Amino acid sequence: MKSLGVWIGTSGQNSAKGIAYSGGYLYTGLYVTPARAVKIDTATMTTLLTWTPSGHSFCFGMVYGGSYLFISESRAPAQVAKIDPATMTTVATWAGASQQNNGRWLAYDGTFIYCVLNNAGYAGKCAKINASTMATSLIWTGGTGQTLPVPVIYASGYIYVASGGTGPPAQVCKIDPATMTTALTWVGDATQSNPQSLGWDGTYIYVGTNTNPAHVVKVDPATMTTVSEWIGLTGQAACHGLLYDGTNLFASFYVTPPQIVKINRATMTTIDTWIGGPSQGGASDQGLAFDGTSLYACLDSSPAQDVKIDPATAQAKPAQGSIPHRMVAAGVL
Repeated sequence: MKSLGVWIGTSGQNSAKGIAYSGGYLYTGLYVTPARAVKIDTATMTTLLTWTPSGHSFCFGMVYGGSYLFISESRAPAQVAKIDPATMTTVATWAGASQQNNGRWLAYDGTFIYCVLNNAGYAGKCAKINASTMATSLIWTGGTGQTLPVPVIYASGYIYVASGGTGPPAQVCKIDPATMTTALTWVGDATQSNPQSLGWDGTYIYVGTNTNPAHVVKVDPATMTTVSEWIGLTGQAACHGLLYDGTNLFASFYVTPPQIVKINRATMTTIDTWIGGPSQGGASDQGLAFDGTSLYACLDSSPAQDVKIDPATAQAKPAQGSIPHRMVAAGVL
């Protein structure tokens, strides 16, 4: 993988978190107050428009749904802004109720937005929000050990929320969106804690951990049991992003310089590694996007950066070598 270009924010445009691609444009949120989000031309990697609202702060998660951009905010109470991407102006805002704080990842099922709520001191929650009216439909509340959730994805009719940020084991709940109740739960082992990212390849769920080294666990969603596992090398810590491009899985790491690993899903081994420069901060939460050809990663740096990457071409200099990563039979760990 090699870099093709980079967008760099202007003064005050720091800490990119959340990224989305649609129709030739890249969108990135900024973890600043007041909140900012930028629409980027992917051909030139330059700014086209900037969302500059009042009453909004600390962008965290992002998803493109229907004809709108949705951004979660890490604040109390949490907020989700619905934005017209043509003008980068606010259309409507969802605001959480009591104990519905700190918006994290977002997911979209075609009708509803799902926002993870990372309530310090309270059980984790996930809000189901009507994308048309921006009104709360239902709330999922986690059980024992299901605290401090961060990622959420929608996959094959279910919502998946990962939690367990206070320590091992990590947990992923498979949630029925009709009732917002837990159907099944995956529970990791003692080395699999603090899940920070989720991915989906059409068959399996992938769980990335905020550990050193990072783990990427392949989970069968039918049984919610472990199939296999990738374990990072030295320096490949804190997996904050996962993305499937139709062939391979990509995992990004919140380290400096940032790293992204391309993983063979069948063997769960490393194919290639992209390593950023020393001035580029860690790869951020919900921070990978794909346009059908190029990969994009948002970086938590000052000023913020979004890098465009060719996922098919190896870097000019050798990346860190891959080692065989253990295959974990379901039920062994």
